[in-house]
Amino acid sequence: NTYVSVLFCSCLMVSLNVSTRLGDLKVYIETDSTSCQVRGYIILILYHWLFLTFALQAIGRLINVRYGNRHLLLRSLSTTLLIVIAIFLLALLLIVPHFIIRSVVYAPEEFLCVIKFRMWQNYVYMLPTMYLGPIVIVMISYVR
Repeated sequence: NTYVSVLFCSCLMVSLNVSTRLGDLKVYIETDSTSCQVRGYIILILYHWLFLTFALQAIGRLINVRYGNRHLLLRSLSTTLLIVIAIFLLALLLIVPHFIIRSVVYAPEEFLCVIKFRMWQNYVYMLPTMYLGPIVIVMISYVR
C-alpha cells in the first residue's frame, strides 16, 4: 500500500516537473483550466493517501507485534485490498472541504495549480488532517 502510494506520488511529481519546465521555456503554458484544477486535487488526494498509508503501516505493525498470529484475517489478500480501497476513499473524503472552498488555484509563477496557502482555512484544515493526525497515530503505535 505504501509503495503504491509512493509510486503514484512520484509519477505525479514527474508530471508536474515536466509541466513547470515547459512553462519556464514558454513551450506550454497551462492556464487556470479544469484539467489544472483536477491535477491540483489529485495532488491533495495522493498526499493524503501517502500520509494515511504511513499511519496504516504503523497500526499494522502494532497489531502484528501485540497480537501475533491471532489475526490471520488481517493478512488475507481480500482484507488488504479492502483496506487499500478504504484508505483511498478516506483520502477522497478528506479533500471535500478543499473542493467546497475552492482552495486549489492556478499559480502563474509556477505554471501549475496548487493549494492556496494564503487562506487561513487551508492551514487550519490541513494541519490536523494531513500532518498531525497520521503522525500522532504513528507515534502512539510505536510507543506501545
